[in-house]
Order: sequence, then C-alpha cells, then structure tokens
Amino acid sequence: ATNLNINKYNPKNSKDVRLLTEPLIVFSEDMKHKMKEIRNFLTIRMYKNSDINRTTSKAKRIIADLFTIYSNEPDCLPEEWKENFDKLDSSISKHRIIADYIAGMTDRFAVNEHRKLFDFNKGW
Repeated sequence: ATNLNINKYNPKNSKDVRLLTEPLIVFSEDMKHKMKEIRNFLTIRMYKNSDINRTTSKAKRIIADLFTIYSNEPDCLPEEWKENFDKLDSSISKHRIIADYIAGMTDRFAVNEHRKLFDFNKGW
C-alpha cells in the first residue's frame, strides 16, 4: 500500500511528503484486517487476562511501596544513592533519585528488595 502511494503521489523530497493531505505510509486492507485480529487476540489473551492483570497489580504495588519507603526512609537506599540523595535540597530532585534507582532494578531485584524491606521473615 505504501509503494502504491509513493507511485501515486511521487514525492521528490521530505517537503513533498509533509504537504500531502493523506498519509504516505499506510497499511493495506489485508494488513488492517490482520492488525484487527491481533488486537482482538491481545485484548482477550493479554489485556483482559486475570493472571496478567494480577501480576501487573502486584508489580505496581511493589514499585509504589519501594518508592514510599525510600522517600520516607532514605537511609534504606544503598550508600551511593543515599549520598546523591543527601546532596539535594529539592523534594522533586530527591524523588527523581529514588525513581531512577527503582527504574534501574530488574524485576527479580525489585521483588527481593521489597521482601527485604517489608517481609519480617526475610532479610534479618
């Protein structure tokens, strides 16, 4: 479909493409149909799957818990992150340090860190 449009509009440069009133890059009707099938499949099997939604919910709670505890108790941060945290005056900047630390965690590390901080049977 894109090749047909290129032949139809025959753009010579990027300005020609920007001036078009219709998109140059498009899906064919067959591909649109396949995309609809894929979206339906994903909606049923993934986006509305209760097991996946439960896992996503747990992940959100873990991240929120970690952010909260590091914000309220920055001494729980690893030393190098705590040093950077202590150098900052702004709460926004301090929250950025915490967010960056959490963003760098693997899933497994975040779960283990959460257990160490919140499970009284772990990490003693």
